[in-house]
Amino acid sequence: MSRSEATTSVPKLQLTDRGFVVPSEPDVLAGVQADINAALGGAANMALDTPQGQIAMTMSAIIADCHDQLVALLNGIDPALAAGRMQDAIGALYFMSRLPAMPSRVEAILSGTPGQSFRSGARMATDGRHAWLTENDLTLPANGTATVWLQCDQAGAITCPPGALRAYNGVAGLQDVMNPHAGTLGRETESRQAFERRRQQILSGNATGTNAALLGALRDLNGVVDAWVTDNPTDEPMRFGALTLPPHNLFICVAGGETAAIGQVILKKKPPCCATFGQETVTVMDGNAAYKTRQPQYEFHFSRPDDVAIYIDVTLLQNDRIPADALDQIRRAVLQAAQSADGRARLRMGSEILASQFNASLAALGDWVQILGVRLGFRDGETVIPTEKTFLTMEVYQLPYIQEDFITLTLKDSHDA
Repeated sequence: MSRSEATTSVPKLQLTDRGFVVPSEPDVLAGVQADINAALGGAANMALDTPQGQIAMTMSAIIADCHDQLVALLNGIDPALAAGRMQDAIGALYFMSRLPAMPSRVEAILSGTPGQSFRSGARMATDGRHAWLTENDLTLPANGTATVWLQCDQAGAITCPPGALRAYNGVAGLQDVMNPHAGTLGRETESRQAFERRRQQILSGNATGTNAALLGALRDLNGVVDAWVTDNPTDEPMRFGALTLPPHNLFICVAGGETAAIGQVILKKKPPCCATFGQETVTVMDGNAAYKTRQPQYEFHFSRPDDVAIYIDVTLLQNDRIPADALDQIRRAVLQAAQSADGRARLRMGSEILASQFNASLAALGDWVQILGVRLGFRDGETVIPTEKTFLTMEVYQLPYIQEDFITLTLKDSHDA
């Protein structure tokens, strides 16, 4: 008479100092085969093309999938490894949620028939590739000119350099659209890496009186694309690249975000008795309930960054595998590297832009990409200011941006290379 015991030859999941370790699928399969063979008397043919072999493979797949799901769940408890819903749950502990995709915005001057009304979401302008829509209902005043915010019809980091917009065809009562300044870049849905980096910044932002606290709070502010904070604690003027910061001053530069909201963050996070330096001025009232009457009022200064156009030329070795749409592919690869969702390669104020940071995205296009060099430079309108350096250094008040026609492709024969 057979006797059943609660034993198995399938290796177990182990919790080690390095985390959970699962057995390999071949080891699981060997354990299941051993169990089935024992159940059948010990002399069964366990070849995988037999019925019992097929059962062993199915059971092994079920066990392996269970292991994978369990490890994914357990890894989701670790902020360094969490993704998706588990990462969202960790963020909820800090009252933060994943940033959704957001369209780029640009301030534009509209001119047309006085009294003409436009509804929110109306197509008002185009940059030749995308439509730009009104954010709110609008009626042109008596002089026929209004300054409004437009947003791109596509979410993501869509560039809009100064002067790029023109009036959308067929809009009744609209004569002209002009954007004197570059738009504020939008974003893709926040990635796992960017979410975790922001969580760490928020932890710093929970403090007060430190540069890290102010920077973290500013970067978490709705609509803010980038920010930079530095200070001069000395009794003498101090230089940060081309910026000269007066003694005992705090320099704050913010791309995007509402001025009033930025002022409130400065009030909450900056050290007391520290002056602020910049071209923009915001007046903030301290709304602390402790002040029942005569609430204190403060005037803070901060800066908006200068938009700096970056020129990139990719030089490849001429070969017969280069496709007809090579330039389009090169441009997409460069923009992907420049605006990566995890925030690491994205172009920031005060950063160094390395030519090498584009190599991986370019090489991934195929073996026809034989890179001889990537040349960086600045662009002023139609004028290209190249540099032989392999990197560009942004000032702390400069926000770099790239658009498709700033990226060129040069092909060289082997004897010219």
